[in-house]
Amino acid sequence: MTQLPTPDDGLGLIGEIRTFVLDGVEWRAFQYQSPVIPSSQPVLILVSATSHYEVPNCPRNWRTAPGEELIRLIE
Repeated sequence: MTQLPTPDDGLGLIGEIRTFVLDGVEWRAFQYQSPVIPSSQPVLILVSATSHYEVPNCPRNWRTAPGEELIRLIE
């Protein structure tokens, strides 16, 4: 079983957690780099109450981009 990264454990978290609401769903977005594989590239994690997505090539402006733009990265 794969352990999905969460911002709650603090391990691998890069910077602050961003929250936004889109269509009534609250999302958390944060950058993560594996503490187990330090040479891995950071990924953008998008998490809601029922979903978890990893975006390997996150845009530099992910902290300021509209929520709709971030969700398009996972479609």
